[in-house]
Parts: sequence; C-alpha cells; structure tokens
Amino acid sequence: MGKIYDEMIKETELLFQNSKSVKYWPYIGKGYFKCATKILVLGESHYLTDPSRVKEMENYSGWTNEVIIWAYLNQEYCQNFSSFDDFPKWISLPKNSYLKGFRNTAKMLVQSIVPDKNLKLCSDYVWKNLAFYNFFQRPVACRPGCHEWLMADYNNYIKQARAALDEVMDLLKPDVVIVWGKGVFYKKWLPSDMAQRYPKVNFFPINHPSYNIKQEYIDKWKNFVKQHKINEQYTDYHLSHKRIESIFNDKRLKDCFKRIKSFFPKKRKENDPDTCCCWFSERSIGYWLCLDANDSNAMIVLATIDENGEMSINFSTRHGNELISALILNHPSFDAFTQKRNLNCDGIFELCRVGSNADDDFIVSSIKNVLESVENFGKSFMMKKFF
Repeated sequence: MGKIYDEMIKETELLFQNSKSVKYWPYIGKGYFKCATKILVLGESHYLTDPSRVKEMENYSGWTNEVIIWAYLNQEYCQNFSSFDDFPKWISLPKNSYLKGFRNTAKMLVQSIVPDKNLKLCSDYVWKNLAFYNFFQRPVACRPGCHEWLMADYNNYIKQARAALDEVMDLLKPDVVIVWGKGVFYKKWLPSDMAQRYPKVNFFPINHPSYNIKQEYIDKWKNFVKQHKINEQYTDYHLSHKRIESIFNDKRLKDCFKRIKSFFPKKRKENDPDTCCCWFSERSIGYWLCLDANDSNAMIVLATIDENGEMSINFSTRHGNELISALILNHPSFDAFTQKRNLNCDGIFELCRVGSNADDDFIVSSIKNVLESVENFGKSFMMKKFF
C-alpha cells in the first residue's frame, strides 16, 4: 500500500495483537484517542463479490482499513504521503457508491456545526478523528442488501460478532457510537443489553447513509450533541477552508457571477433549482454554468488549492467529454489562457495555475478572468455564433 497505510495498520496491530475475536481490525483515525469525545462509527458488514475468496478474506485483518484509507480517503493512492492531510480529498465518488456512507456521515457531523448552505460537500477530514468498525467478522453475502451467508450460519455469526464488539469497545473506549442502521441491525443483531454492557456509551442509530443523509439526521445530531454535552473537538477542516470561504465571498466574484446569471437561462421548470450555481468546499470553489435550460451544455469551473498552497483553475463540461471541452476552449474568449493542459481523459483542462506565494487578490483576479471568459463565450453561444 503506502507509508501512511502501513503506519496506521502497525499501530492497530499492536492494539489488537491479543484479540481473540476481532478478525477485521477497525480503522482508527490518527486523532481519535486525542479527542475529548471519541466517536466510533459502527457499520454492519463486508461483502465479497467473489465467493471463491471467502476463506482468504475471512482472515484479512486489514480489510476495513483498506476500504477507508485507500478506497475512500484516497482514490489515487501513491507512496509519497507523509501525513493524513496529504490525502487528496474531495474526489467525486461514483454514483451509488457505498463509499458515500463515509462522506455522508462526515456531512452529518460537520454541517450540524457549520450549516452553511453553500458548503455543498462535507469535511472528509473529520475522519482523522473518528474510528470505524464493521460488526460482522465474516463476509455476509456477495452483494449489498443480501445476507445469505449470514443466515446460513446465523448463530455463529452473531456470537462471534458480539464477542468481537466487546473487545473493540473495551480497547477503543468510545464515548459515542454512530450505528449505520436503525432496523434489524440495531434492534436484533446488536446485543439487546447494550445499555448494561456499555453503560458509559451513547448510541446514535441512523438510516444507512450510503445513499444520502437526510437533513433530519443533521438536526437530530445537533440536538444529540447538546443533550449529551458532546465535545465538538472531533470536527476538523482542511487548513485552506477559511481562506477558500473568504475568496468565495469576495464581492468581485459575487458581482461577476451575478452578472453571468443575469443572461444565462434561469430554470428548467418552475420549481427546479437555478441552472447556474456556485459553491465552496474544504479547498475548492466551483461554478456550474448552463448554456441552455435542459442542462445539456453545462460548463464547470473549479478552482482548487492543493496541499502545497498552489491553486489550479480547471475547466470541463457536463459531458465529461475531452473533445467538447477542447472545442469550447478553442473559442477566442479563452485566448488569454495558453496552458489549456489536458489533465485526464474526462475532458478536464487546467486553464491556469496560481503559485503558493500569491495573495488572495491575485487568486480572485485569476478566477474572475476565467469566469469572464466563460461569460464571453456564453454570449457568443446565445447569439448562435459558436461552431
């Protein structure tokens, strides 16, 4: 895997080296034990699409850590990271990906404290301070939503899982456990005497968050925090967050975007959201600009600060098509940008890069120049002079 993965696995192995029941070691964030409120997220199980590998994966202690550290927190893994903050967060997750459960859990935790309507995404960085563990210690089925292997050996699955949970609770000593599931998992498979087994632990069950996290859970978590006097030290942000927020709210960019919206199509239908929108996240600012009312010709401008403090301003289309992006960028409106470097096969082009020593005024001007180029192109598109 890589340096960070190996270090975290080594620390977890030392903690669980004498465990009798835990086969899948939990993921333990680097800041977990330093938090005044230690939060454990409890999932249900692992799935295995290849039944021939059941015996092999039953003894793979690093499975859970691999899912979180490699698949979720870092989808473009390499060997050179020296700290958790070097992981490239905010990569878009595939549609219907089970990994969204991790991101939506972070969204619930962070947005209950910073409920900014413009913060479209949540803080993946909060996982630096959380732990995660799957209840069942053997794969339960070959696909999500099924439990055929579990039901075929039900009593042994349950017995082993409950014994392992006791060990995890004893070693991690969480103050709060967020349970991914309010139905049969929480009501039947987990021990019925949890209040007696773990008297100092507060449990917070939610619907499984892999599809979405409802606002009601964000609100419930906020009330839960107040009710149980939970310390909010567990929250974390990328170091660039406040700077990004300040740049996003700069009057020059707001005025520029307001002007663009004034002539772009407003809505597809009466109750639909605007066809043009903007947002900021931990380390990026995004603009979604639609040239027609059905979204088919949307352009995306994304300005992102990397771990070295450099900002790249990228351009792509809704289609994710390299040819369409290139055709648009060949329009005279974009002549000021000589790089137009193709970053990948999804049609994402880097228009310009701002060095780490640049001040915020220069960053604002750079983003504004890109938006004005999009604006000029949009006007020519509306006048049917394009292509």
